[in-house]
Amino acid sequence: MSIDTIKLNPKQSKLYNTVFDENGEMRLNCPKEIAYFGAFRCGKSLIMMTIAYILCTSYKGVNGLYARGTYPQLEDSVIKQFLALFPPDQYNYDYKDAKKRIVFANDSVINFRSFDKADKILSNEYDFAVFCQAEEIAFNLFLMVIGRMSGKALPKPLILTE
Repeated sequence: MSIDTIKLNPKQSKLYNTVFDENGEMRLNCPKEIAYFGAFRCGKSLIMMTIAYILCTSYKGVNGLYARGTYPQLEDSVIKQFLALFPPDQYNYDYKDAKKRIVFANDSVINFRSFDKADKILSNEYDFAVFCQAEEIAFNLFLMVIGRMSGKALPKPLILTE
C-alpha cells in the first residue's frame, strides 16, 4: 500500500487539509492543538497515524510522541496498528522494539510512550504529540507534554488528540 492509496473520509480529509497544504507541507496557519472525536471505527487512528508518518518523512529531525494511557494499550493497539498501516519494509524505517521507537532515514523519530508514569516524558523536546484515547491520560501528564513542545523541526509544534 502506498501513502497515496489511503482513502480518507470527509472528516479525515478536513483534518488533513487543516494540517497540510496542497503541496503536502504543514500549513503556517495550522492550529497548534487539534482534537478529532468520533465513534468507534470512524478512522481517528488512521488519520492521526497518517499525519504522524507524513510529518516524520517530510521534515528532517522531527521528534514525535505517540502516547496512550498504559503500556498494554499502547502495544496492543497503537504500535500494532501503526506497523500494520505502514509496514517497515515497505515504508523504509526501522522499528526499535526495545525502545518503542520508529527511526526514519532522515533522523526523524516517533517515540511510543504509555502515560502511566510521569518520568516517561522527562528530558524531551517534542515537535508533535499524538494522544490516543486522550481521556485516559492524566491531566497533569498532558500539561507536562505541553511544556515539552519546544522542538524546532516543524514550522510549529502540533498536538493532536483523539
